[in-house]
Amino acid sequence: MKPVAVARFLILVAAAALIIVSMRYPMWYMYLDSNNFPNGIGMSVWATHPGDPEDIAQLDGGLKEVNVLNHFIGMKEISKETMLIFTVLPVVLVIAAIACVAAALFRRKWTSLAVVILFAAISVGGVIVLVYSLYSFGHHLDPTAAIKIDPFMPGIYGEHQLAQFTTYSNFYWGTYLLVIAFLLILAAWVIDIISFRREREGLTAPPGE
Repeated sequence: MKPVAVARFLILVAAAALIIVSMRYPMWYMYLDSNNFPNGIGMSVWATHPGDPEDIAQLDGGLKEVNVLNHFIGMKEISKETMLIFTVLPVVLVIAAIACVAAALFRRKWTSLAVVILFAAISVGGVIVLVYSLYSFGHHLDPTAAIKIDPFMPGIYGEHQLAQFTTYSNFYWGTYLLVIAFLLILAAWVIDIISFRREREGLTAPPGE
């Protein structure tokens, strides 16, 4: 096997491994600070479920406390049972990992491109679902809730002010590993483009060249 083919194989297998490993880490997290919670409360979101942030021992509370606050303002509960994405996303990511391995084993003109398209679609879909979920949580409030607030859009990234709370949200290693995996998949696609172009040029070159 040529060195370029070996590199392509290893790149795609590494991408598949990163996709699987990414599910062990949070993809996104959010903290809320206020006078009532001087150490803050927070939550993290994995591909498979929502839960407490990794530094929960240093905080005043985690997902349970976030859901208690959500209940008072009429926001629906954040849980694996109430959000279909936590059932769908793990399956989709496993399919993407399998597609990477399949592309590594079967070198065809379309295999790496197919994985690029698949992963790009998953990425765009994931962002759309995240934005829609946050919008839905902040705008579909129970009108009979104990505390009335105006509909709002929770922050996806950075620091924001929500009533008496300061919120801070950011992406984490679950997302970063997927970004790295996508870059590796793109690299494999570029390798294929260059390799197949050189092969075609070699086949069409005049005899003796």
